[in-house]
Amino acid sequence: MRIEDDSPKRTGLLGHYPTPLEPWPQLGELLDCELWAKRDDLIGLAFGGNKTRKLDYLVQDALQQGADWLLTTGAPQSNHCRQSAAAAAKAGLGCTLLLGGPGIRSVTGNLLLNYVMGAEVEWTTTDMHEREDALQDVADRLRARGHTPSIIPLGGSNHLGTWAFVKAVEELSQQLDALGSSPPDIIITASSSGATQAGLVLGTQALGWNTRVLGISVDLPREPLQALVRQCIQSAQQAYPPLAGYPSNDLWIEDLMTEEEYAAFTAPELESLVEVARKGGVLLDPVYTGRAFLGARKLAEQTPRLFAGKRVLFWHTGGTPALFSYSRGLASYADTWTEEKS
Repeated sequence: MRIEDDSPKRTGLLGHYPTPLEPWPQLGELLDCELWAKRDDLIGLAFGGNKTRKLDYLVQDALQQGADWLLTTGAPQSNHCRQSAAAAAKAGLGCTLLLGGPGIRSVTGNLLLNYVMGAEVEWTTTDMHEREDALQDVADRLRARGHTPSIIPLGGSNHLGTWAFVKAVEELSQQLDALGSSPPDIIITASSSGATQAGLVLGTQALGWNTRVLGISVDLPREPLQALVRQCIQSAQQAYPPLAGYPSNDLWIEDLMTEEEYAAFTAPELESLVEVARKGGVLLDPVYTGRAFLGARKLAEQTPRLFAGKRVLFWHTGGTPALFSYSRGLASYADTWTEEKS
């Protein structure tokens, strides 16, 4: 089924579509389910990630508005900011990144790639989810320099970012049709700024699927994150009326992975990430997919029948360059690994 639309178009410049859909049988054993993965980490833009889908629409909108500069914000190792820097370079735009909050500030991982791709980096002490005024200040300074900036919100989460994931579900549907496969019972995704989960919810509803979308929060408690996701749903419905009939009151968000600070890489997360790499040959990132997968494993332990016998899709949102910023924690296992082989 195709979601008919006269909605905003994407640039066609940034991502390789469709991203792979593949079975993860060995990793499915960890959740006791038939596990598949949507590999947005292989989308192609500067080591990939789900934000490329959003940026394909956000950059097109910026170009249509006559912008010559992208301005956005995130944490020091933000995947969104790294992909924004790459998108700006590919579209011939300037880029400023307003970074701050928890995370590793060494010039490695995503932060290193920001500099490599020519982004201007500024730092702020403002909370990630409360940076509107700080972004406006930077935008004013860019205008004083003669530029026309386009402000992209945290995580690319607005009506355009949400729409990108409505279309992502359509892409998934076409892949499933080609395989002669039915929709998944559950889609698992890391959830933080809201638009990815919002678009997945709207997309599955628009296609008439009975799929439930499970958002594993990587930072916010359940209720504030539900409010963000709901806000993204409502903004997309206002911008594109055909989506307006779908409810937003059944949002499945679990916040069992938020006890530690955002971007804190704990021992259980490290151990899970290493096990996934060794068992399935899959690299997760330390902040988003690592937490989402471990969160799903904890849920499976708490409620053994939650995933059992179901077809589950894990949406791999990327972020693997951040692995290198956590190399010290990963290397702490080096002696153990050496001892295992001796």
